[in-house]
Amino acid sequence: MKLYVSGIGIWSDLAQDWEQLKTALAENSNTNPAGVPLSKLIPGAERRRAPKTAKLAVEVAEQACRMAKADMSDTASVFTSVLADTEISDNICRALALPQKILSPTKFHNSVQNAPAGYWAIGSGNHAPCNYVGGFMESWALALIEAASQCLIEQRNVLLVNYDIANKAPLSGVCRIDESFASALLLQATCTHQDSVELKLELCAGSNPQPIAHSLSAQTLCRRNPSAAVLAQLEVFAMKTDEQNATELRWPINSDAHLRIRSRGSL
Repeated sequence: MKLYVSGIGIWSDLAQDWEQLKTALAENSNTNPAGVPLSKLIPGAERRRAPKTAKLAVEVAEQACRMAKADMSDTASVFTSVLADTEISDNICRALALPQKILSPTKFHNSVQNAPAGYWAIGSGNHAPCNYVGGFMESWALALIEAASQCLIEQRNVLLVNYDIANKAPLSGVCRIDESFASALLLQATCTHQDSVELKLELCAGSNPQPIAHSLSAQTLCRRNPSAAVLAQLEVFAMKTDEQNATELRWPINSDAHLRIRSRGSL
């Protein structure tokens, strides 16, 4: 499969947009608490009820569309995460463990994994197809396959939105996440921007370890949030490469197969 990345969104303690991230990766910058984005795209009434996952997802999705000059109202989307909204899951489980078993209607409403996609649709006026892909540590690579397939088969722009928020025990015993992270890619079937990255995707047999980012600051963030593993790929997107020097990374998708990504160009 061949397609193009023309927009990137990012929100983390390391950087809050693509230009900041490129600088941070080049300079090995230290992280600074970024908090939760304001997400002005979400209407005020909905924003007060929106969970952290939705605010993160909407922020990076908007950044990626703005960078690519894509129509937010007509862009399909695929959302993914390692553990989804652990804060709400923890709250609901604790409430159910109490004698009264009283659940917050708002938290129950926001507990489904496609809640961030719903807030994105409301805020952007989007009626395009959207779905959610979950595959634990292999979530991003699996979601990329889904997004790329939609992009090429339907010949339309597709957003790939990736996020996870900090968690606490007992969920941290399954997968510890110490800080929040979110990213988004705007995928296109044809090259419409001079500044874009060409991707060639290939499913390959055999297991393969997850790529590791070169920047020490990125490595630190990856240890604190598994969704930040995508920084290894974003580092490549920041490099200037041509056909002869195309960069290759291999991402595991299960114990028997991996995704080979060759990229050239830069953003």
